[in-house]
Amino acid sequence: MESLRCFDRISIEDPTLFENGIATRYLLWSGPHIVSTRLLFRYERPILDPHDPLMRNLARLIVTMPVINYGLFSDAITLHFPLEAVDVRMVETMLENTAREIYLNKILGENPFLLPEYRPAAFVQPDRFCRAVLQVDGVERLSWKVALDPTGYAVSSSGGKESLLSYGMLNEIGLEPHCCFFNESGRHWYTALNAYRYFKANVPRTWRVWSNVDRLYNFVLRHLKIIRRDFHRIRADIYPIRLFTVEVMAAAFLPILYRERIGHLVIGNEFDTTQHSRSHGVTHYDMVYDQSRDFDDYMTRYFRRKGFPMRQCSIVRPLSELLIERILGRRYPDLFRLQTSCHAAHLDGNRVLPCGRCEKCQRVMALTIANDLDPTVIGYRNEDMLLLAQRLKRTRLRQEGAAVRHLCHLLWRRNPEMLPGNRPPRSHPEIEHLRFDREHSPLDAIPPPIRGPVLRIMLKYAEGIVRRRGRRWIPCDLQETLERGREDRGTREEQTP
Repeated sequence: MESLRCFDRISIEDPTLFENGIATRYLLWSGPHIVSTRLLFRYERPILDPHDPLMRNLARLIVTMPVINYGLFSDAITLHFPLEAVDVRMVETMLENTAREIYLNKILGENPFLLPEYRPAAFVQPDRFCRAVLQVDGVERLSWKVALDPTGYAVSSSGGKESLLSYGMLNEIGLEPHCCFFNESGRHWYTALNAYRYFKANVPRTWRVWSNVDRLYNFVLRHLKIIRRDFHRIRADIYPIRLFTVEVMAAAFLPILYRERIGHLVIGNEFDTTQHSRSHGVTHYDMVYDQSRDFDDYMTRYFRRKGFPMRQCSIVRPLSELLIERILGRRYPDLFRLQTSCHAAHLDGNRVLPCGRCEKCQRVMALTIANDLDPTVIGYRNEDMLLLAQRLKRTRLRQEGAAVRHLCHLLWRRNPEMLPGNRPPRSHPEIEHLRFDREHSPLDAIPPPIRGPVLRIMLKYAEGIVRRRGRRWIPCDLQETLERGREDRGTREEQTP
């Protein structure tokens, strides 16, 4: 792992707070050479109080989150500001976990951005995956006497089907959720633009945080000796290195939750985003730790220990992507029209359109067709659909295996010419059920006050409810499920990644 060392130190200056923004500098140290870049966050409204020590602590957490991606490549990470002891433990935990995920998945796994000479010939498990020692300029003690509204909800909104469905259900049951958009300075913002314009015009509780963090990511990539110099020319459905991205966005929303006293942050993660894999004898999360149920639980415990009793959760964990697309398209057609699930989207006049060629576009078109929905409603062209069958034959869809097979079963049943073979792929009926499983989607992942109303909406479009018992899925009804949820509440042991 010594060959992966790229920096002596990465340091972050104490951020400057303005009423509507945060500014700091990242410095990369390598021998006598020092390079730096600015990291900025801007809020549409003046919500930051530079004189509030709690708001300053949140700002320091916000600027720290991106560096969690780089603990594998630097001897030290230096924060030129104090944090609370609970903050330091959280950052150290995330540094180690993220370094493990990056090493096993990005360094040992397939990665077109990695220079071949830095791919290890053999794996020897280290005592620690994270090379960097975290250095903090003191430990502070703050008095967090913050009462958050337990009926307040904010949705991390992206233009994807999961966040749109989460908003739709919460709004339908009368909770009037806030919609928080994270606006990266580059083209990635296109995926959220259609949805943001709609919510900005129609939902008064819409927020947008602009940041140049995507420029910071590219700045670091240009100085990572292990990455190809032409990384920006490579088309791939993965990032070159970083895997800790969700909480970079979620942390940027913390001042909004603090100012508005919102008790829940909802992030749209479905059933298959909790994945436990094993490589080289080491258990890991297959690159999606920060989308997993374990991560939500960890962050919720962390915020509560801190004295900021906010719950981070997903309310769509019992659902497969197939069901998410079905409910969104059939129950909330106005929101369905806003969906943009493509990281190579482009502007066509005033509307953002998907590319129609990438794996994600192929997956979404297949999901809409399998659900008897019209892909042209969300911007796909007729020629994209005509080429879908040909493209699916050489594309590996990035879903859980059972979901892919069931999706292919539905497509083959509609049109056998869409897929190769003389017989339909195996059906997996559980994909069209609400699935409850302790590892992937425990019932208590959905907050108790909204559990019943949310499940009743979902059940109108599912074939029923199933609960995992060993390797089998056992049918159960809604009342039984809610009763079991009351029995299970509070019994799961605390898990540390």
